[in-house]
Amino acid sequence: MVDLKKSVGRRLAFFLFVLGAFLIIVNIYGLSQSLRPTELQIPITKEEFFKETRILTGESDLNWARRMTFLVHIGIKHFWDTTHPEKTNISLPIWENWLIFLFAKIYPQYQLYEFFRKDKIVERGLGLCSQHAILLSAILRDKGMSPAIIGLNGHVVVGLDEGAGMVLDPDYGVVIPYSIAEIQKKPKIIADFYTQKASRVLRSIYQDSYTLCPRGSRDYQPRRSQLEPVFYSLKWLIPILLCIPYLLLITFSKKLKHLL
Repeated sequence: MVDLKKSVGRRLAFFLFVLGAFLIIVNIYGLSQSLRPTELQIPITKEEFFKETRILTGESDLNWARRMTFLVHIGIKHFWDTTHPEKTNISLPIWENWLIFLFAKIYPQYQLYEFFRKDKIVERGLGLCSQHAILLSAILRDKGMSPAIIGLNGHVVVGLDEGAGMVLDPDYGVVIPYSIAEIQKKPKIIADFYTQKASRVLRSIYQDSYTLCPRGSRDYQPRRSQLEPVFYSLKWLIPILLCIPYLLLITFSKKLKHLL
Protein backbone atom coordinates (compact mmCIF):
# COMPACT_ATOMS: atom_id res chain seq x y z
CA MET A 1 0.00 0.00 0.00
CA VAL A 2 2.84 2.38 0.86
CA ASP A 3 4.58 1.58 -2.43
CA LEU A 4 1.30 2.18 -4.29
CA LYS A 5 0.89 5.60 -2.68
CA LYS A 6 4.48 6.47 -3.54
CA SER A 7 3.92 5.39 -7.13
CA VAL A 8 0.73 7.46 -7.46
CA GLY A 9 2.39 10.45 -5.82
CA ARG A 10 5.37 10.19 -8.15
CA ARG A 11 3.15 9.97 -11.22
CA LEU A 12 1.10 12.96 -10.06
CA ALA A 13 4.27 14.97 -9.44
CA PHE A 14 5.53 14.02 -12.91
CA PHE A 15 2.20 15.01 -14.51
CA LEU A 16 2.32 18.41 -12.76
CA PHE A 17 5.92 18.84 -13.90
CA VAL A 18 5.01 18.15 -17.53
CA LEU A 19 2.06 20.55 -17.32
CA GLY A 20 4.20 23.25 -15.71
CA ALA A 21 6.99 22.77 -18.27
CA PHE A 22 4.46 23.02 -21.11
CA LEU A 23 3.07 26.30 -19.74
CA ILE A 24 6.58 27.71 -19.32
CA ILE A 25 7.35 26.84 -22.96
CA VAL A 26 4.09 28.54 -24.01
CA ASN A 27 5.09 31.65 -22.03
CA ILE A 28 8.58 31.72 -23.53
CA TYR A 29 7.12 31.35 -27.03
CA GLY A 30 4.82 34.29 -26.27
CA LEU A 31 7.84 36.51 -25.59
CA SER A 32 8.78 36.21 -29.26
CA GLN A 33 5.28 37.07 -30.52
CA SER A 34 3.59 40.42 -31.05
CA LEU A 35 -0.06 41.19 -30.39
CA ARG A 36 -0.14 43.73 -33.21
CA PRO A 37 -2.07 42.59 -36.31
CA THR A 38 0.06 43.46 -39.34
CA GLU A 39 -2.97 43.79 -41.62
CA LEU A 40 -4.23 46.89 -39.78
CA GLN A 41 -1.17 48.93 -40.81
CA ILE A 42 -0.94 51.09 -37.68
CA PRO A 43 1.36 54.00 -38.64
CA ILE A 44 3.49 54.10 -35.47
CA THR A 45 5.40 51.31 -33.73
CA LYS A 46 5.33 50.59 -30.01
CA GLU A 47 8.89 51.92 -29.61
CA GLU A 48 8.12 55.10 -31.57
CA PHE A 49 4.97 55.66 -29.52
CA PHE A 50 6.68 55.62 -26.15
CA LYS A 51 9.53 57.73 -27.47
CA GLU A 52 6.96 60.42 -28.33
CA THR A 53 5.59 60.46 -24.77
CA ARG A 54 8.63 62.38 -23.54
CA ILE A 55 8.01 65.99 -22.57
CA LEU A 56 9.75 68.35 -24.97
CA THR A 57 11.97 71.20 -23.81
CA GLY A 58 9.80 74.15 -22.82
CA GLU A 59 6.57 72.21 -23.33
CA SER A 60 3.85 72.99 -20.78
CA ASP A 61 1.85 70.24 -19.11
CA LEU A 62 -1.32 71.20 -20.95
CA ASN A 63 0.37 71.31 -24.35
CA TRP A 64 1.94 67.94 -23.60
CA ALA A 65 -1.49 66.55 -22.65
CA ARG A 66 -2.91 67.83 -25.95
CA ARG A 67 -0.05 66.19 -27.85
CA MET A 68 -0.63 62.91 -25.99
CA THR A 69 -4.28 63.01 -27.07
CA PHE A 70 -3.25 63.17 -30.73
CA LEU A 71 -0.55 60.53 -30.16
CA VAL A 72 -3.05 58.03 -28.75
CA HIS A 73 -5.41 58.83 -31.63
CA ILE A 74 -2.68 57.96 -34.15
CA GLY A 75 -1.18 55.02 -32.25
CA ILE A 76 -4.39 53.17 -31.42
CA LYS A 77 -6.63 52.28 -34.34
CA HIS A 78 -10.38 52.39 -33.74
CA PHE A 79 -11.10 48.76 -34.48
CA TRP A 80 -13.02 45.99 -32.68
CA ASP A 81 -13.92 42.93 -34.74
CA THR A 82 -16.35 40.78 -32.74
CA THR A 83 -16.92 38.35 -35.61
CA HIS A 84 -13.38 36.98 -35.76
CA PRO A 85 -11.70 38.44 -32.64
CA GLU A 86 -8.94 35.82 -32.61
CA LYS A 87 -7.55 37.11 -35.93
CA THR A 88 -6.61 40.48 -34.45
CA ASN A 89 -5.89 39.22 -30.91
CA ILE A 90 -8.96 40.87 -29.45
CA SER A 91 -9.45 37.42 -27.98
CA LEU A 92 -6.09 36.83 -26.36
CA PRO A 93 -4.13 33.84 -27.67
CA ILE A 94 -2.85 31.21 -25.24
CA TRP A 95 0.75 32.35 -25.75
CA GLU A 96 -0.07 35.86 -24.51
CA ASN A 97 -1.61 34.80 -21.24
CA TRP A 98 -2.86 31.24 -20.76
CA LEU A 99 -4.78 32.23 -17.60
CA ILE A 100 -6.83 34.89 -19.39
CA PHE A 101 -7.20 32.46 -22.30
CA LEU A 102 -8.77 29.89 -19.93
CA PHE A 103 -10.90 32.51 -18.14
CA ALA A 104 -12.34 33.51 -21.52
CA LYS A 105 -13.67 29.96 -21.93
CA ILE A 106 -15.65 30.35 -18.69
CA TYR A 107 -16.38 34.07 -18.30
CA PRO A 108 -17.75 35.91 -21.38
CA GLN A 109 -16.35 39.28 -20.24
CA TYR A 110 -12.82 38.01 -20.93
CA GLN A 111 -13.53 36.86 -24.49
CA LEU A 112 -13.10 40.32 -26.03
CA TYR A 113 -10.22 41.55 -23.92
CA GLU A 114 -9.55 45.19 -23.18
CA PHE A 115 -6.10 45.89 -21.70
CA PHE A 116 -5.16 48.16 -18.80
CA ARG A 117 -1.38 47.92 -19.17
CA LYS A 118 0.01 50.72 -21.34
CA ASP A 119 2.61 48.53 -23.03
CA LYS A 120 0.04 45.92 -24.01
CA ILE A 121 -2.46 48.49 -25.31
CA VAL A 122 0.18 50.06 -27.53
CA GLU A 123 1.61 46.70 -28.61
CA ARG A 124 -1.76 45.52 -29.91
CA GLY A 125 -2.54 48.98 -31.25
CA LEU A 126 -6.31 48.76 -31.52
CA GLY A 127 -9.43 49.31 -29.48
CA LEU A 128 -12.60 51.26 -28.94
CA CYS A 129 -12.96 54.68 -27.33
CA SER A 130 -12.65 53.13 -23.85
CA GLN A 131 -9.25 51.62 -24.73
CA HIS A 132 -8.08 55.01 -25.99
CA ALA A 133 -9.26 56.68 -22.78
CA ILE A 134 -7.66 54.06 -20.52
CA LEU A 135 -4.30 54.54 -22.26
CA LEU A 136 -4.38 58.34 -22.26
CA SER A 137 -5.45 58.44 -18.62
CA ALA A 138 -2.58 56.14 -17.64
CA ILE A 139 0.00 58.18 -19.59
CA LEU A 140 -1.11 61.45 -17.99
CA ARG A 141 -1.27 59.91 -14.52
CA ASP A 142 2.30 58.62 -14.83
CA LYS A 143 3.45 62.22 -15.29
CA GLY A 144 1.74 63.35 -12.08
CA MET A 145 -1.44 64.75 -13.61
CA SER A 146 -4.93 63.89 -12.36
CA PRO A 147 -7.04 62.80 -15.33
CA ALA A 148 -10.49 61.29 -14.90
CA ILE A 149 -12.09 58.80 -17.24
CA ILE A 150 -15.57 60.01 -18.18
CA GLY A 151 -18.04 57.34 -19.20
CA LEU A 152 -20.71 58.88 -21.40
CA ASN A 153 -23.73 57.01 -22.68
CA GLY A 154 -22.05 55.44 -25.72
CA HIS A 155 -18.63 57.07 -25.61
CA VAL A 156 -15.63 57.37 -23.26
CA VAL A 157 -13.36 60.40 -22.93
CA VAL A 158 -10.83 61.84 -20.47
CA GLY A 159 -11.41 64.89 -18.29
CA LEU A 160 -8.55 67.07 -17.11
CA ASP A 161 -8.93 69.81 -14.52
CA GLU A 162 -5.34 71.05 -14.51
CA GLY A 163 -5.84 74.82 -14.89
CA ALA A 164 -8.98 75.37 -16.94
CA GLY A 165 -11.09 72.25 -17.36
CA MET A 166 -10.88 70.38 -20.65
CA VAL A 167 -12.13 67.20 -22.24
CA LEU A 168 -9.68 65.04 -24.19
CA ASP A 169 -11.10 62.64 -26.75
CA PRO A 170 -8.22 60.46 -27.99
CA ASP A 171 -10.53 58.27 -30.06
CA TYR A 172 -11.27 61.23 -32.34
CA GLY A 173 -8.03 63.12 -31.62
CA VAL A 174 -10.00 66.06 -30.26
CA VAL A 175 -9.24 68.46 -27.40
CA ILE A 176 -12.16 70.51 -26.10
CA PRO A 177 -11.07 73.43 -23.87
CA TYR A 178 -14.18 73.15 -21.70
CA SER A 179 -15.06 70.97 -18.74
CA ILE A 180 -17.68 68.23 -19.07
CA ALA A 181 -20.04 70.36 -16.96
CA GLU A 182 -19.67 73.31 -19.35
CA ILE A 183 -20.25 71.06 -22.36
CA GLN A 184 -23.41 69.66 -20.81
CA LYS A 185 -24.77 73.17 -20.41
CA LYS A 186 -23.91 74.10 -24.01
CA PRO A 187 -23.50 70.89 -26.04
CA LYS A 188 -23.43 72.86 -29.30
CA ILE A 189 -19.88 74.00 -28.53
CA ILE A 190 -18.50 70.60 -29.52
CA ALA A 191 -19.30 71.44 -33.16
CA ASP A 192 -16.20 73.65 -33.21
CA PHE A 193 -13.95 70.66 -32.51
CA TYR A 194 -15.51 67.58 -34.12
CA THR A 195 -16.35 67.01 -37.75
CA GLN A 196 -19.94 67.80 -38.71
CA LYS A 197 -20.81 64.10 -38.92
CA ALA A 198 -19.27 63.25 -35.53
CA SER A 199 -20.78 66.33 -33.94
CA ARG A 200 -24.30 65.26 -34.87
CA VAL A 201 -23.78 61.84 -33.26
CA LEU A 202 -21.95 63.04 -30.17
CA ARG A 203 -24.08 66.06 -29.26
CA SER A 204 -26.84 63.94 -27.74
CA ILE A 205 -24.25 61.73 -26.03
CA TYR A 206 -22.64 64.71 -24.32
CA GLN A 207 -26.07 65.93 -23.20
CA ASP A 208 -26.84 62.65 -21.45
CA SER A 209 -25.73 61.62 -17.96
CA TYR A 210 -22.14 60.50 -17.41
CA THR A 211 -20.01 58.56 -14.93
CA LEU A 212 -16.93 60.29 -13.56
CA CYS A 213 -14.00 58.01 -12.68
CA PRO A 214 -11.46 60.26 -10.92
CA ARG A 215 -8.95 57.45 -10.34
CA GLY A 216 -8.99 56.37 -13.96
CA SER A 217 -9.09 52.62 -14.60
CA ARG A 218 -9.32 51.86 -10.88
CA ASP A 219 -12.79 53.42 -10.89
CA TYR A 220 -13.77 52.65 -14.47
CA GLN A 221 -13.12 48.89 -14.28
CA PRO A 222 -11.95 48.28 -10.69
CA ARG A 223 -11.97 44.49 -10.63
CA ARG A 224 -10.47 43.82 -14.04
CA SER A 225 -7.84 46.55 -13.78
CA GLN A 226 -6.63 45.05 -10.49
CA LEU A 227 -6.76 41.45 -11.75
CA GLU A 228 -4.68 42.06 -14.87
CA PRO A 229 -1.27 42.39 -13.12
CA VAL A 230 -2.18 39.34 -11.03
CA PHE A 231 -2.85 37.32 -14.19
CA TYR A 232 0.49 38.35 -15.68
CA SER A 233 2.37 37.39 -12.50
CA LEU A 234 0.56 34.08 -12.05
CA LYS A 235 1.14 32.98 -15.64
CA TRP A 236 4.79 32.47 -14.64
CA LEU A 237 4.41 31.64 -10.95
CA ILE A 238 1.89 28.79 -11.32
CA PRO A 239 3.98 26.78 -13.85
CA ILE A 240 7.08 27.15 -11.68
CA LEU A 241 5.18 25.91 -8.64
CA LEU A 242 3.83 22.97 -10.65
CA CYS A 243 7.38 21.89 -11.51
CA ILE A 244 8.80 22.08 -7.98
CA PRO A 245 7.31 18.87 -6.41
CA TYR A 246 8.80 16.56 -9.04
CA LEU A 247 12.16 18.35 -8.94
CA LEU A 248 12.26 18.02 -5.16
CA LEU A 249 11.25 14.37 -5.41
CA ILE A 250 14.10 13.62 -7.81
CA THR A 251 16.58 15.54 -5.66
CA PHE A 252 15.64 13.77 -2.43
CA SER A 253 15.54 10.36 -4.17
CA LYS A 254 19.10 10.84 -5.41
CA LYS A 255 20.28 11.95 -1.96
CA LEU A 256 18.57 8.96 -0.33
CA LYS A 257 20.20 6.52 -2.77
CA HIS A 258 23.55 8.14 -2.11
CA LEU A 259 23.15 7.70 1.65
CA LEU A 260 22.12 4.08 1.26
